[in-house]
Amino acid sequence: MIEAVVDTNVFIHAIIRDSKLHEDARRLLDSIDMLYVPIIVLYEVVWVLKKLGLKQNDVKDVIDRILESPKVRIVTDTGEDIKRSIEIISESKLSLSHFNDKIVLSAAERIKKPLATYDNELKKEAIKYKVSILK
Repeated sequence: MIEAVVDTNVFIHAIIRDSKLHEDARRLLDSIDMLYVPIIVLYEVVWVLKKLGLKQNDVKDVIDRILESPKVRIVTDTGEDIKRSIEIISESKLSLSHFNDKIVLSAAERIKKPLATYDNELKKEAIKYKVSILK
């Protein structure tokens, strides 16, 4: 069974038909049997889709489809991913603008699942912290 923590950009590319990675992202999501979605990814999906000009009902439909999928498990955070994210940022001497990505990385590290992302910088960080990469 293929399981992975899914980064925001995978969902966005799968949703936006004009994306050059649209088909690849769709295949990637279809290939994963269990999608672990950190709650911050859902927030980011909403923010990005709003910024791209999608209507509120369309954004609601996207979020509903994600939440209602039997393949999705929402990864909640009791503060440990927030704390770990800031630790990673400090260790790597990064700006806090990387906070959201490091939350996703921390969730993957904590639940010991590979990471599915198109973000090359996040992939490098994942390797550094011994989180395997699915994509």
